[in-house]
Amino acid sequence: MDDYFEYVASHLTIDDMKVLGYLLDNDATAGFKAIKNSEVMSSTGLTEGTFRRIIYRLSANKFIEIVTLQKMHTLYISDFGSVAIKTAVKGVGA
Repeated sequence: MDDYFEYVASHLTIDDMKVLGYLLDNDATAGFKAIKNSEVMSSTGLTEGTFRRIIYRLSANKFIEIVTLQKMHTLYISDFGSVAIKTAVKGVGA
C-alpha cells in the first residue's frame, strides 16, 4: 500500500504542488483554517478550468478536503496531502 501512495504522490504536477504548497504554507491544515477557493486560485495564478481540474483530482486522492458549509467553498490540506508533498519533493534540491 505504501508503494501505491508513493506512486500517486510522485506523479503530482507542478500545478498540484502549487495548490498543496499554498495551503501548507498558509497553515490551512484543518476545516476551521480553510482558505477560500478564490483566494487559492488567484494566489497560485491558475485559470479557473485548471484550478477546478486540480481540485477535483486532489480531492479524489484525499490530499485536500473541501468545506462546503459556507456560501463559498474553502479548502485545506489533509494529512495525506502533507505527506504527499514531502514525498514528492524528497530527494529534490540540495
